[in-house]
Amino acid sequence: MNSGFRTIVGGRSSEHRDNNNFPRGIEILLKKAKVDPRFQKLFLEDPLEAAQSIELELKPNEKKILENTPKTMLEVMIENTFVPKHHVKTFLTAKTAAMLALILASAAVRPTYLSSMGVEVETEDVEKIHASEERMREVQNALEQYKLDHGTYPSTEEWLGVSNPLKDYIPLSYLYDTWKRKFYYKAVKRDSDIVNYTLESLGEDAKSYLDNIPCPIEADKHSFLRQIPLQIQFPLENDIIRIRKTEDGSDNTVVLHASHENDNVTIAWYIDGAKIGSTLDKHSLSYTIPDTLELGVHQLYLIDEFENNVVTHFYIYEEDTQASQ
Repeated sequence: MNSGFRTIVGGRSSEHRDNNNFPRGIEILLKKAKVDPRFQKLFLEDPLEAAQSIELELKPNEKKILENTPKTMLEVMIENTFVPKHHVKTFLTAKTAAMLALILASAAVRPTYLSSMGVEVETEDVEKIHASEERMREVQNALEQYKLDHGTYPSTEEWLGVSNPLKDYIPLSYLYDTWKRKFYYKAVKRDSDIVNYTLESLGEDAKSYLDNIPCPIEADKHSFLRQIPLQIQFPLENDIIRIRKTEDGSDNTVVLHASHENDNVTIAWYIDGAKIGSTLDKHSLSYTIPDTLELGVHQLYLIDEFENNVVTHFYIYEEDTQASQ
């Protein structure tokens, strides 16, 4: 191969790229409207009321956008919204915005739509995010061309070496984000073969993953899986909680348990979208099951102050009091 840089044509499909470049509040509304028909109907009739229905506090510029966007345009925006398969269930069942916030926490939001509405926005960070994504796009295209030439992706060791394996495919400056840090790359192996890769920018704050920028092409297939420090210990998925309904109104109280690998972290607890309390340090919560809570399946959702979140589903059944006597 000659010493000049190769021109890479095409690349992988961007079919799964989410191009909804809207502020975070509007993004939440659009994605929930995409998967929840009832919410979509309310959103199209009155976007601000829809936001209130999930306890979403919109910023003034977001309200201005929604107030000035025709219904027909909202329909187009919903139609063009992409929700990954593993997020559909949460967006469909979640009843409060707090339960949706973390899903989008690491996504890069670029409010390019604002300018058409005459709203001023900070552009410096947006431009840095966009530039880093475009560089990663070139890196991903180069990785595909490298695989065509060599039959495999580069190893992690090769990526970290002095002479990067993509040096003949793209300028080496493209291997760095706009904060001058090398993109985080890891080869994914099956047995001894490299079958995939993960790629991202560490964002402005390299010590926190919350502002990390995922690669733009098929990010779901090339994302890093992170160990969540928050865990639900009781109830576990599909656990059954039995209650007694008696004439004297017996106290049906259960103790819910969770754990967190960090001390002094606050956790908020939700059942079916309604907040039932919060805990600090020791995460056991006494919960009295109200008479209004129907029998059947329910959702327990926990989110900590760093926006780590977990969810589980449990069943409430009525105990046969006669059989227990």
